[in-house]
Amino acid sequence: FERSSENIIVATAGLPVTVVRNMSTGEYEVVESTPKIWSSTLYELSKKNLVNIVWVGWPNAFYEPEEEFLVTELLLEHNCIPVFLSKNIVEKVYSTFLGNFLLPVFHNMLPIASKVPYNNEMWKYFRVMSKGYSTKILEAAYDSNDMIWFHDLPLVLVPSIMTRTM
Repeated sequence: FERSSENIIVATAGLPVTVVRNMSTGEYEVVESTPKIWSSTLYELSKKNLVNIVWVGWPNAFYEPEEEFLVTELLLEHNCIPVFLSKNIVEKVYSTFLGNFLLPVFHNMLPIASKVPYNNEMWKYFRVMSKGYSTKILEAAYDSNDMIWFHDLPLVLVPSIMTRTM
């Protein structure tokens, strides 16, 4: 990917592009992901070279280990660094821990009378995912002029892990 003297590293739950395999040709191609308003705007600015953004995030799909090198190479052409997550982690973290615990906690929506839907197993999966993001962001941010923008609730733990490993 292209580097400049000042990069914005956007750490996000999902990259603005993903790699899909064309079933008729067997070739891999990069396509834009379902856009979020903020990410599609930033992605358009970065495509026009108005802002130098390096994206770090989940590529919105699951790949076999032998596909990860090729997927990484294709994503690097779009200034994207993938954080490969297993189906198990995505299911446990996104569907269970975030949806049932973290999101309600951050939005003050936990029912007062009910039991808090928290367990240590989900916390462990959340930490594993956060450590994976931390590693990839630290690999991308090797210049002291780089600014890291953490976006999305699933990354709330990542800055803490990064400062502990630096």
